[in-house]
Amino acid sequence: MGIADVSLYLAIAALTAAVVVPLLLLPSVRREQQERQRLAARFRPLGDELAALHGSFMALAERIERLEQRIEQQQRRLEQTGRYVDELRLKQEQLDRNTEPLTSGYVQALKLAEKGASADELIELCGLTRGEAELVTMMQRAQRR
Repeated sequence: MGIADVSLYLAIAALTAAVVVPLLLLPSVRREQQERQRLAARFRPLGDELAALHGSFMALAERIERLEQRIEQQQRRLEQTGRYVDELRLKQEQLDRNTEPLTSGYVQALKLAEKGASADELIELCGLTRGEAELVTMMQRAQRR
């Protein structure tokens, strides 16, 4: 047996291995392909569901963003309203302070007129003009009747 014979045997062995090994592996490859197809079929609905969930998530994210914008807008309006209310409160306090001396004299004059004070006494004690004092005493007399 010479080198040529050994080379021939090696070539036949390599050729046989090249044909037989794939034939031996063919069932395994087929099983693997079937398993891949089965897994693909099993995961396809999950992928579809995931895509639907992603779409819903994106719609919710947009809605949340719009709601956040509306909340910010309402907060700005509320802050403006608060500032406006504060301004009005200050103006009312100023008006109250400015009108308090005016009304306190009239209140005092009415109380004194109820007790029977004359127009002259109202002029002297409350600082009313003659017309104001006479009006207060007239109103008090009309109430007594």
